[in-house]
Amino acid sequence: PVQTVRRLLAGDTICVPLCYLPIAEVMASNHPTAVAAGRRKMLAKMLTRICVVAPGLLHPESIGLRTILLMLDHWRLQLREPDDWQPHTRNERRALESLVHHVFARYPPSACLTAGWFEGADNTNASDYREWYLHCAQGNNLRTARLPFEYTRKMAHWFAQAPSDYGVGEALRFGQVLGLGGNHDLARAVCATRLCHEFENDEFWRSVIQFFVRHQISELIEVTSIIDYVHDQRFSVDTFVNELGESQPPPQPNLCMKNRRPDVLRRQMAEWHGQFGRIGGKNHRQRRWQRSSIAGYREVEACPDGTIEGERIWVLRELCSSAELRNEGNAMKHCVYSYTRACDSGHSKIFALRCVRNGKIRHVATIEVRNRAVAQVRARHNATPCKRTQAIVSRWSTAVGLPIRSYAW
Repeated sequence: PVQTVRRLLAGDTICVPLCYLPIAEVMASNHPTAVAAGRRKMLAKMLTRICVVAPGLLHPESIGLRTILLMLDHWRLQLREPDDWQPHTRNERRALESLVHHVFARYPPSACLTAGWFEGADNTNASDYREWYLHCAQGNNLRTARLPFEYTRKMAHWFAQAPSDYGVGEALRFGQVLGLGGNHDLARAVCATRLCHEFENDEFWRSVIQFFVRHQISELIEVTSIIDYVHDQRFSVDTFVNELGESQPPPQPNLCMKNRRPDVLRRQMAEWHGQFGRIGGKNHRQRRWQRSSIAGYREVEACPDGTIEGERIWVLRELCSSAELRNEGNAMKHCVYSYTRACDSGHSKIFALRCVRNGKIRHVATIEVRNRAVAQVRARHNATPCKRTQAIVSRWSTAVGLPIRSYAW
């Protein structure tokens, strides 16, 4: 990698490996504009320094190349030259964080904001996250950034106190929930839902959070279930189609939380959960989506007496169609089918854990991966998985390089 980069710096762009083509395009650009010149100058200095002090960041499998290219988009905000940058760590992620701070930050923002530089390419909010980082890195208050909803001083205070393993979206909701009077359990529960990457319709979702606060609802399973239910009732489309193949509107497009009673909402939610077992036939739109790059997992647990008949085979694989989500929801008695649209758009990826013993297959857990991290792990009826299941999921996440969020179970 170092030799390849040095060739590019010398102007040799012949037979460049595919992963280095974006760098070659920037270096080979002959546009006389200030933008092109500024990008070339910044890129050349960063690559030269990295070749000396952190060559591992140039490896094709490293996130270094992608992070460097993202930094070029903000070359005008550069405060320091990378010539005297020193990583002081062999950890790839921490080294890149220190590079970003060195180049852009007058006052290094919180770890949650810094995480915006490492969001996956499928996160449509990632560019906004980096803008918020740069806004705060220049010494400005988060409240004056272009946030998707109004943020108070109290919310900004709690944003800075968010757990270090939270991403930007989770920290934003964490601050909002606590700023609206919720407790830490409620904030943790909301962070496990789709609200961490969907920021539209904030007036409605603010009323939902206030409903939780007013009725002291903070249990993880109940909060996530209610949010899935009200989202499906008010906003979900194209789950069902009519005889002409046209999408039907949401069941309750005018649903609101004013004067709503928790006991009635729980009863309606239970009926809604039951309907997923009846979805199918001509009124069900089948969808498939591309499998992600995240590998599955297989583990064999030998029987204590050494016999083959008693061994357990644990299999974890990705679900890539609405039919598979429907079957998973029916078997596990939860509403994972309502995640069809999130999976189809790439916001979420759903994995299922099975246990095979004596030829019988048992559904064990359903896992949601969001923003390259394990966001939810649920057993039957949305229950918290047992310690054995948690250990297996942890071994899989370690094998594929996915962190597990603290609110995942």
